[in-house]
Amino acid sequence: MLIALLLPAVQAAREAARRMQCSNHLKQIGLAVHTFHDARNALPPACIGIGFTSPAPHQARWSRPTMWPLIYPYIEQQALYDVFSNTEFDGNKGFSVLYGNTWWASLTGEQKKMHSSVPLLVCPTRRAPGSSAESGGTINDNDFSSHSEVSSGPAGDYAAVFSFINETPDPACFIWWAGSENTTTNSRQRGPFRQANLTNGDGNSWQSQDTFSRLADGTSNQVLIGEKHIPKGKVGICQNDGDDLNVLGWADCSILNIGERRTPAFARLVRNRNASWGIPDIVPGIVPANMQGNAHYANGAFGSYHTGVCNFVLGDGSVRGLSATILPDTLAALGTVDDGLSVSF
Repeated sequence: MLIALLLPAVQAAREAARRMQCSNHLKQIGLAVHTFHDARNALPPACIGIGFTSPAPHQARWSRPTMWPLIYPYIEQQALYDVFSNTEFDGNKGFSVLYGNTWWASLTGEQKKMHSSVPLLVCPTRRAPGSSAESGGTINDNDFSSHSEVSSGPAGDYAAVFSFINETPDPACFIWWAGSENTTTNSRQRGPFRQANLTNGDGNSWQSQDTFSRLADGTSNQVLIGEKHIPKGKVGICQNDGDDLNVLGWADCSILNIGERRTPAFARLVRNRNASWGIPDIVPGIVPANMQGNAHYANGAFGSYHTGVCNFVLGDGSVRGLSATILPDTLAALGTVDDGLSVSF
């Protein structure tokens, strides 16, 4: 009877500790964003831009290094940063080694474990460091014609905030473009992070295009990074099933790479407004962990395994546990840099 009485209390205490650790991870990530800005006078970019590898720019758009390896020096992972900035593999140099799956497939099991063991990038309520999401497709992921390729690599539990607003009937504009050769499309990303500009056509020669001044609504009124929704039972699953819009299947793929439909592994939407598809406004809000699917917009939302809350780091570096029942429009306002809305939360 004593065990039956004590066990729920012990479990609750353990979850409280895990949630606090998850919050502390986001605090450290927020500090890394500020330290990056102090060092470079710029926000970390969502990704390094297109065209830094030998294939044509359209093809290179599908697999680019994300923000996470770029901030490694500021989360005590200088050694891993040096791997990406100094390595030459398969004719690519620097961060270009992240292109496709051939680099990841070439690693030994121990090397994969090393790259997957960055503790700050996982929430202990959901998993322990050391997780890696393997692609269900071919390991030589260099055929970009079908939109159905995924990138293998380490998984993580935090995602950058994207707010996509396209009010022009432009059929060449897609939801998940973090940035491409189309600068108009890039401007429709109204979250805090956008792609970097290439300065020399080289994987290491890049420059962020934004500073904290991008957060026009104020740093304390802007969410930067939060816990991403992964349905229970889907953790560690990165599948390649040929579905262009299978955000559910791609949601736990590599956080090192970004691509059009593969973006949900790295970033999540608080708003999608796409006039070209006749979509007025979709604001998924915070999605509960037991939601398995429905529209792929919900699969590309934020959410946690904590009871009732989802943690976010704000532009001022503070961490807030937002209620899982927060109005979706409120979260969308918090995630959009220049909508002019001041939100009380």
